[in-house]
This record gives sequence, structure tokens and C-alpha cells, in this order.
Amino acid sequence: MIHEAQAIAFLQSLPEGSFVRNWAHYATFCTDAPVVYHIGCALAGLAAVAPPSLMLSMGQKTYGTIWMMLVGESGTTKKTTAINLMEDAIRAVCPLRQGSLHGSVQSFYEGLESEPIQLVVYGEFGVFLSQSAQKGSPLAPLRDAWMGAWDCRDIPYKTVKKMRHVRDPRFSLLVGCAPGLLEENTTSFDWENGFTSRWTILYSFRERCIVIPRGHQVSHDWCITRLAALFAGGNGIQPCQAITPEAADYYDRWFRQFQDLCASATTRSWAKSPMARVHTVALKAAILLSFDFGAASRAMDGRAWALELPEMIAGIAFAELHLASMLGVVGGIGGSIFGRARRAVMATLTQGPLLLGEIIARCQPEIPKKQVIDILDSTCEACQTWKVQSPRGMVYMLIEPEIPEGSIAMFNLEN
Repeated sequence: MIHEAQAIAFLQSLPEGSFVRNWAHYATFCTDAPVVYHIGCALAGLAAVAPPSLMLSMGQKTYGTIWMMLVGESGTTKKTTAINLMEDAIRAVCPLRQGSLHGSVQSFYEGLESEPIQLVVYGEFGVFLSQSAQKGSPLAPLRDAWMGAWDCRDIPYKTVKKMRHVRDPRFSLLVGCAPGLLEENTTSFDWENGFTSRWTILYSFRERCIVIPRGHQVSHDWCITRLAALFAGGNGIQPCQAITPEAADYYDRWFRQFQDLCASATTRSWAKSPMARVHTVALKAAILLSFDFGAASRAMDGRAWALELPEMIAGIAFAELHLASMLGVVGGIGGSIFGRARRAVMATLTQGPLLLGEIIARCQPEIPKKQVIDILDSTCEACQTWKVQSPRGMVYMLIEPEIPEGSIAMFNLEN
């Protein structure tokens, strides 16, 4: 979880002419939402106005897109208010890049084909998570469709008449979600291999209180003008094909330290996939911040450019805000998600012994096969279940707990 002091320290490390810094300054006059939310919204805004050529192209490509999730309690943290401020700015500068809320995979592909650069916003993303988690919901396949757009590669899709293609998609998201809804509507598989592991998470709580928002017209006008200038001039930017030696050395030393942290982490296995993507968050943030105030912002005339040390330092600092947030979310809901899966597996055995294949079939698709097996193995070790090899395969059954004489449970049964 991020405190105001951490977010302010990050902003003070940015140049005075930075859009991210000035946007956060303006937004704090409009709402008492956590300052770190405004940092996330500003980066999402930069992704919305960035050209498709904004990328780091060295061996593999890292694009200037971002999936930003603001996590905090409903009502008190003002996530939607912070998001709405940026949504209004995008509508004023480049309305065609404000993506619509998709009702199906087909509408998503069609919208992305007509405008390949989009920022889609959800004030309360928990509603989407809840609806897309329901079997048979038309929103359920959208998770997979969005993941297909994550890599920014061409997407073929089929219509009634012919095959069509989305060319060079640049799909970004800016959403808010309450921890409880995130807990209820995600699984360990989402965090380990799929949907949730791709998000940049900023988790915070409200520390300030504004009774009557004053706004700040001068700051608002400056931010809109700057965002419009980046949108108008960005098409001249070429892909970045180099990192300065100082920036490369700084990133290399940080990455090695971070790898050591991952190796020694005691978090659940399904939390390590999001951790493994933190370096991608750092590079994406560095690219967007270079577009904001760094080398990319000075290369709109088509000249070659390289990621420099200031934006690399800032990108890594932002990634560490994400890491602290992600670990806070995992620590808060991780046990509940794992416990929910464990209870579901155990519930299949309440009616009697079952073959392993039958248990897996009853638990899927909500719980992946490997996790079902891991849970069964752990319950056997804990003497909660036992397994027997039969001609048809491995059979699992519950072990009924013994009630010792004189226990409270025995007393209640007798009385």
C-alpha cells in the first residue's frame, strides 16, 4: 500500500515541466483521492496520446501501453473521481482514442480495427470482473481477447463474411477496483498465468480531506495544452533502438537486485508471475516518461533517440510503487483466494469418494488442474483426505475427524 509521502517523493524527483508531475498537482486541487492515483492516471493519459511508434525495440519490443488498476476501498478513495478527470482530458484532446465499453469480443475487435490506439476506462472494474466470471456471459471471452491485444501484435478475427485484421493495436486500460471485488472475482490462475498478472497496480488509501474542491484552472489549461502538443507532435517519433550506457548500467544493477529478491521471496507461487513482470512495468513507465520529458519528447522530428538515465530512474521508481502495491494486494487477498479454491476442492468430496479425474472435472474451469492436484496433495499431508489406488485410478476421500472425549464438541453433542 502506498502512502502520500511516497507518491509525493516520486513526483518531486520528476522535472518541473513533466506532464505527470503537473497533472498530479492539478488533480490534487480537484479531489482528495490518493496522489499515487493521479500518477497512474497521468501515465495512462500519456499512453492514450502516444504514437504507435513509441516503443523500445532491442531484441524484443516493449510498447508504450499500460494496463493501470487503481485499487482502494469503494467510496472513500475516490478512484472513479481520479479516473474521470483523466477521461475528460482525453475526450478534450483526442476523443477517438477514448475506447468504448465492449459488450462482446466482436465489438472489441471492430472498435480496435477502426481505432487501433485506445484507452478504455472503467470506474468500477469489479462489475466487469463479476460479469465476466459468470459462465455463459458474453463478457467472459473478453479477458482472453484483451490478453491477445497485450502484446500489441496484429490480431486476426473472423466475421460472418470474411477474415479481418487489427493492425498494430495499442490497447491500454485505466480502471478502479475495490479489494473485495478483486478478491471475489479473480482466481490464483488469473494471478499466476493470466489476466491479472498483466496489470500495473497502485494500491492506496485516502489521507487528505477536501470538503469543497477548488480546482486550478491555470494548471488544468497547462496540462491540456501539453497533452495536446504531445498528441499532435508524437507521430514523428521513431522506435527507440538504444539505451545510454549510464541508463543500461543502472537498469542492469537494479534488475539483478530484483531477481535476487524474487528468488528469496516467500510469497505464494501464484504471486510470483506478477512479480516477474515488474521489470516490464519499469521499462513501460520509462518509455512513457521519456515521451513526457525525456529523449523521446525531444525526438519528434524523426531523429534517433535512446532511453536516458533520468527516465530510467523514474521508471524504476514507479515500478517499485507498483511492486509495493501488488504485494499489498496479494498479502490482503492472497490467503482468501487460495482458501476459496481449497474449500471448493474439499466440497467435491463431501458426498463420498471420487476419482481424481472426477474431482478435476467438477472444479474446472474455475480451478486449474495443477492447483487441484496440489490442494489434494496438501490435504493428504495434513491428514484431511487420503488416497487409494483403484483399478480405475486414484480415489480420494475425506478423513472424518475424531472427537476426543471431554472436548467441547463432544459436550455439545451430548447436550
